[in-house]
Amino acid sequence: STADAYVATLAVDETHQKLAFYARANTDGFFPLHAHDSGETVLVLAGDFMVDGVSYKVGDRLESIAHSTHRPETAQGC
Repeated sequence: STADAYVATLAVDETHQKLAFYARANTDGFFPLHAHDSGETVLVLAGDFMVDGVSYKVGDRLESIAHSTHRPETAQGC
């Protein structure tokens, strides 16, 4: 099922075409399948966050490369 997810913009850097945002899921489930033109950095602040079968916990940081596509998920919310 799709996670009950919310996204809020934190900062926009138009010069370098970068966007920082918070993502939160109150329930378990999947985030939408999406692509990243310039990559993505995720810092897990709460709960769990899974990408491609790898589970990340609070304090973990993960990087997605440019032009990658994924469908993250969470078992407890994050």
